[in-house]
Amino acid sequence: MPTSINGLSVERVDGDTPARADRDILWRVIRDDDLPCEPHDGVSFLRVEGEAAPGGIVTHHVFGTQGRVRCRFSVSPDGREVVTRVAPQVAECDVVGLFCEPVMRTILVRRGLPSLHAAALSRDGSTIVVMGHKGAGKSTLSAALQQLGWSVVADDLVRVAAIDGVWHCFAGHRQTKLTPAAVAHFGAQGLSTRWRSATEGDETDDGKLLLPPDPDSVAPPVSPVTALLILGPRRRDLAEVECVPATAIEVMRAMLDNGTPDPLAPAGAPPSLDPGVISGLAGQARIYRVTLPDRLANLAESARKITALMGS
Repeated sequence: MPTSINGLSVERVDGDTPARADRDILWRVIRDDDLPCEPHDGVSFLRVEGEAAPGGIVTHHVFGTQGRVRCRFSVSPDGREVVTRVAPQVAECDVVGLFCEPVMRTILVRRGLPSLHAAALSRDGSTIVVMGHKGAGKSTLSAALQQLGWSVVADDLVRVAAIDGVWHCFAGHRQTKLTPAAVAHFGAQGLSTRWRSATEGDETDDGKLLLPPDPDSVAPPVSPVTALLILGPRRRDLAEVECVPATAIEVMRAMLDNGTPDPLAPAGAPPSLDPGVISGLAGQARIYRVTLPDRLANLAESARKITALMGS
């Protein structure tokens, strides 16, 4: 049954099941007992490699734990087909999570669709896109905003597009990843651990917990972008959140830093983000440079101030 993610219809089929033709992406999943061993220094690893094929380069995403390959996602050169071979012990939520984040990034790049490493949330007709380097507080701020009635539109990967001259973002994977300290602070319920296998004694843990979206919250499938929040490094000396209008240089740097790069490009290569994307979003959305206090106790007040700012 086709579903939609990032504005693309996805049909998932198992094994050799026949597929429909009226979809954007065909995702075929094959449970495989014979995935190879692959020694690796870390507890878990994710490697991306290219393979020449008729029509271009097939992109392989290889995920493994404890020295063994657990999932191998192969994305066609045009980003229209994905074949996944996955070990039986890998939990379904992890297969979906890998498809919706690292693999979907490749799909969007191959199809020439711009996207950002960001979170998007919506409330009362306003949609904000939150960007920032790892550790800046995107996920914890997202969780605090959700407690104030904001709905997650997408977490970690936000596709954007101009529709009738207005820049929109699309609903994506709606699952916030939190540290145990943040979970304890929010008192969140119904969480699961990432990278837990389906069988006893064969599991690993990256320290993150998955916060599912509120079942009563509804994320619009597509919504115009109202504001962009650019998170800087958190500061322990701050008593409250700082929100100031971003300069043109800060906007351009944030877009380039958070645009989705080609996974096969050399390390450090900038994303192929069309200048029209940057200028379009900058001309439409209110853009703020946001600095959060480096204390969980300040999160609720920070979220309230950002919510009030969006209403002004």
